[in-house]
Amino acid sequence: DALHDEIHHFAECLQPTPADEHRVQMCLHAIQETARELLSDASAHLFGSQAVGLSTPTSDMDVVLLSSSLRDSTASASVKQDNVDFMYSLSERLCPSPCLSADVIAHTHIPIIKCFMTSGHKCDISIGIEGGLASARAMKERMSSASEIRPLVLVIKQLLKDGALNEVYTGGLSSYGVFHLVLAATAGGSCGRSSPQAEAAALPPQHPKKVTGGEFPYFF
Repeated sequence: DALHDEIHHFAECLQPTPADEHRVQMCLHAIQETARELLSDASAHLFGSQAVGLSTPTSDMDVVLLSSSLRDSTASASVKQDNVDFMYSLSERLCPSPCLSADVIAHTHIPIIKCFMTSGHKCDISIGIEGGLASARAMKERMSSASEIRPLVLVIKQLLKDGALNEVYTGGLSSYGVFHLVLAATAGGSCGRSSPQAEAAALPPQHPKKVTGGEFPYFF
């Protein structure tokens, strides 16, 4: 019970304030306005941990830019190159405001712009990929009916950060991965696509008021 209460208290301490949320929205607006200097119909959308309430004070912002002129970078090599060219143009306009730095990471499967904003936020900008928005909607839906998910995800994220295991590109586990780990162990299911292995691993639902009950600490 003491651990249960401690985890809940930790999650409550990480609840974003209205001022925190306002700063994130101001960053999002600044990115969108800069993108519209290149594409008039560009729109910036937040996804990931900042969008679903699983952020910590050091969490990055995950932003996707959508436009009728931008396509999914995974569609083809030529589309990917077009998006990378757009990213280089955008990165030049993002500095020195609203970003102190903006570096294009072009060699990855999904190219991104890694930004450090004048507000102090770190931000990853992707182009034309709507999958993250759909995942965010599904995650919020599952969390609304399972109050134990958020506290557990936040604690595991902090433990991973303390062990330098929170960056995917260095072999760590993403927030999305942590979410599915917790969901499989406490809610007996998955969000989005599933597999026979995931279904076999899923545990029966735990009591929604008991965050640290059952076999969760030992299952993984």
